[in-house]
This record gives sequence, C-alpha cells and structure tokens, in this order.
Amino acid sequence: MDYIKIGKNDNVAVALTELSQGTQVLGITLRDDIPAGHKFALEEIRCGENIMKYSSPIGHATCDI
Repeated sequence: MDYIKIGKNDNVAVALTELSQGTQVLGITLRDDIPAGHKFALEEIRCGENIMKYSSPIGHATCDI
C-alpha cells in the first residue's frame, strides 16, 4: 500500500511512499508529486473548511484545495 486513509470521515490521506503526479488513488488522480509522509486531498476542500484526519478536524484550509 502506498497511502493510508486513517479515519472513515477523513478528506485527506497520507502518502507512505512517494506518489507521482497522475497516480490514481481512491478514485482521484494526483495533480502533483506527493512526497512520502505528506497529506493529499481526497476531495475538494474549500477555503475555511476543516481538514479531516483521524476523523477529526486537524486544521482548516486557507485556500481552495
């Protein structure tokens, strides 16, 4: 497995290995290379919306993602 989605309500996942632009993950196509250990969005996240990890908010988007 190259990524992990920790909670069922998460809107981000974490890359366990480097993921290349164009890789398909959970029905999305990555727009950029994602380094190992970094989060990537699994859906559109609007400015001000919560970033969800561990099924809990861990911050909020400062711009549209």
